[in-house]
Amino acid sequence: MRKILSLVLVLTLVLGSFSFAFAAQDDVSGHENEAAIRRLMELGLVEGDSRGIRPDDTITRAEFATMVVRVLGKEDIAKFTTGATNFADVPAGHWASGYINVASTIGLVNGYGDGNFGPEDEITYEQALTIVVRALGYNQEAVEKGGYPVGYLVVADDLDLDIKAEGTAGVPTTRATVFQMLDNALTVDMMVQDGFGEDKTYKVEEGKTLLGELGYDKLTARVVDINTSDLEITLEDEGDFEVPEGFEFEKAYGLELTVWVDGDEVVVCEINDEPMFDAVTGAEDEITLVSADEDYAVVEDATLILDGEEVKAENFNADYAKVVLNDEDEVIWAQGFTFDDTFVVEEVEDGIIYSYNSDELDSEDYVIVKDGTEIVAEDIEEGDILFYNKDEGYIVVYNESENGEITRVYDNAVKFEGEVYDYALTNYDMKYLDGTTLGKADKNVLDAMMDEDENVTVYFDFAGDIVLVEGDQGESDTTSFYAVVESTTSPYPDRGTTKYTFDILNEEGDVVKYDLTETFADEYDGDGTNGVTTWTTDIVTGAVVEVTVDEDGDITEVALVGSSTTLSGEDLEIDATYAEGYRLQDDAVVFWDEDNDDAVADWTVMTWLEAEDEFSKVLDGGAEIYPGSNGRVAVMVVTDTDVDSDTTDYTGLVTNVRELNTGDTWEVTIEVNGEEYEYLTDGTLKASGITGISDMDDLEDKVVTVTVGNESEEISAAVIETGTTPALVTDIDTADDEITVSGSVYELVENAVIYDATDNYAELSLRDLEVNDKVSVYFVNNDTTRFVEYVIRTDLAPTTGGGNDTTVIETNYVIDSTSTFKVDLADGLTESDYIIVFAEKDGTVAATISTFTDATSISVPSGLTTNTEYTIKVMKVSDGTVEASVDVLYQ
Repeated sequence: MRKILSLVLVLTLVLGSFSFAFAAQDDVSGHENEAAIRRLMELGLVEGDSRGIRPDDTITRAEFATMVVRVLGKEDIAKFTTGATNFADVPAGHWASGYINVASTIGLVNGYGDGNFGPEDEITYEQALTIVVRALGYNQEAVEKGGYPVGYLVVADDLDLDIKAEGTAGVPTTRATVFQMLDNALTVDMMVQDGFGEDKTYKVEEGKTLLGELGYDKLTARVVDINTSDLEITLEDEGDFEVPEGFEFEKAYGLELTVWVDGDEVVVCEINDEPMFDAVTGAEDEITLVSADEDYAVVEDATLILDGEEVKAENFNADYAKVVLNDEDEVIWAQGFTFDDTFVVEEVEDGIIYSYNSDELDSEDYVIVKDGTEIVAEDIEEGDILFYNKDEGYIVVYNESENGEITRVYDNAVKFEGEVYDYALTNYDMKYLDGTTLGKADKNVLDAMMDEDENVTVYFDFAGDIVLVEGDQGESDTTSFYAVVESTTSPYPDRGTTKYTFDILNEEGDVVKYDLTETFADEYDGDGTNGVTTWTTDIVTGAVVEVTVDEDGDITEVALVGSSTTLSGEDLEIDATYAEGYRLQDDAVVFWDEDNDDAVADWTVMTWLEAEDEFSKVLDGGAEIYPGSNGRVAVMVVTDTDVDSDTTDYTGLVTNVRELNTGDTWEVTIEVNGEEYEYLTDGTLKASGITGISDMDDLEDKVVTVTVGNESEEISAAVIETGTTPALVTDIDTADDEITVSGSVYELVENAVIYDATDNYAELSLRDLEVNDKVSVYFVNNDTTRFVEYVIRTDLAPTTGGGNDTTVIETNYVIDSTSTFKVDLADGLTESDYIIVFAEKDGTVAATISTFTDATSISVPSGLTTNTEYTIKVMKVSDGTVEASVDVLYQ
């Protein structure tokens, strides 16, 4: 039984009566010893009363001696020895007489030397530390180092008992200081006597602690999983444990802890690791910390988690990572993230984080980390730089900055304090902050800052690249923005000058009309300037352009925004971070032709972040993607979204079909990417003549694409998808979500689902598949031969190996015409008594080998049919007895 109850009882005496929680006030919050007091409270060792904890009050010698005796589990002895004492000022009826008797008997206290103990005297700093040192068993060591008080103070310092528990000799100490001493002492390894008499020595007994004396078990293990909602952590090889409110999950995740537990509850923990934080690039069996410029080997069984998925070292490329080393300085655990973008904080209100450009993040959707420790939104300050990953709901606050001068500006780079930073290499655009104006830092902005401000502040990411330049650009000479050409005209005369009209829809959603001179347009003819070969043929209605204007608002430059790529292969979800292989950031400009036939002037303009208020996905083929020079999406022209259509197509596995009692109406249950939906359909679906369907029940257990009305939620059409012919799985790569089937490598998309047709279409994970299972794969929208949305296991891997315990057939499961195998007959058997038969599953003999040499390579016979399973049998000629057999697949 735990001894903690005894300590709680003594604290009733020491601190007065108390309730379960603070009855009147919390006088601990903000106190320098708050963490220690809170920990003792979690242990049930300290609780307040109507006056609170009173951390700055003093404590008497009797009270403190009693506390330590109870902590050591000697309450029963104290009760037994209540009565007369050796101290003149501690009468037999004193409430603490038994405790003082025990304390003096076991050498915790000695009294004043004049026969008195001073039970009501306030305990001094050195007296309290002396009692704690003796309680831990270090009395002899303290004596050898000078005795009272110096020797005890020295030992206390060696044991770190005085950390945050400092005081002055001869001065009464406070409750808070005493609590801090005890908290520091809880996990110190105690010293014990070894031997007796002249052979008596003392040694430190590792693992023996005051917490152990209280009945808690000590464990040391790595935190391999965290569950913040259930207040649980998983310790490697130890299981799940509950942790108290306020536990720092993010700080502990992946680290080795020493914990003291009561059953499955953690009561105290210590962190043993010191993680590193940096950007990381991976290679085979090692990773590089970018800013530190250090390479570290990765142990074979290391856990590397990137954006929520376990990966191999060569794929561990993170914008930010928490890296943990073992004792040999090898990577044993790491968690990394790639970031969608950066966010410059203007203010935080009601949990919503606002940026200077009016973007916002809801803190409820994110775990927020600073210096490796989770914080809350209210801890974020104006000007903080946030790096975020929307899919993983993860924000890192990082404000590494330097003041200095910009001395050169290049197309995609800037020289700051003598070093060139290429801002086209990051996942996110470099931004600028001028006062309260936040925007994309292009070469024009940087040029202006270089000329105007000799001392700018630049902020870096974990890789040391610039993400924000804060400074004064004065009155910018030029400004650039994206636009769509609304209309143009052929050249027309205007007061002696030939001009073109040039009307554009800009990023603000306004149509702005310009008149450009023929001379301006002629500069673009013939040489491909800014992507324009001929002004009149390239600058047409619907063309996406980047326009630069001067301080007077006059156009100085027009450039076509590259070649577009049509969204193809699958729908683009609103939370996607890539589109057609290009990074998709929140500030990408979206021009939306909602009805796919409106004039450009009627289009809606927004950012990709703002688009989530308009639609949830862009449909396959419903957008043109325009990449910028940095490999990220600059502009998207959207023509087809899920709000534009009356119907939506869903591909999934039909798990059930039921006919309703109304007749000619069916309820179809379909699992789409693991989520179950129910839709109704009438006889028109059956009558539409779905290939291979003679009855509605035939839809069950098939992968089907159904067309569903967005309002009616009724199926109006269905197509049965055709997967690949069932074939053998020859390799499984869980780190990269890949399977190899008959030599073809397929990548499972994020929401891919694996079903087991051999077990009522139960869902499987990729780890559940085995080499030599047979599977069919279904491609995303049936449009590719690489990316897979559904996998159906049709057959389990056959049992392979070699016959019985004495005669063995040695072969691979997959064989071909060039393969060989061996037959190793049991001792005493003769080759001439046996033949080797290749039989099909129905028993048909396809080939026979009548002569072979034992334990020597045998060639596979001719006449076998490819992609056919055979059983190789070692058969006795005289009676047909099968000595050994094994299944193989001939390809």
